[in-house]
Amino acid sequence: MLLIYLTSSILNSGFMLNIYSIFMIIIGIAAGMVGGIVGVNLK
Repeated sequence: MLLIYLTSSILNSGFMLNIYSIFMIIIGIAAGMVGGIVGVNLK
């Protein structure tokens, strides 16, 4: 998902890392950490 977002950003705007893209990356990392913790605890 992140790879698709970065690719579209590069194609559309020459990839300038703005506040929105940084925010999306942080949300993605946080969601991944929560998902990993929950997944480990369910086993």
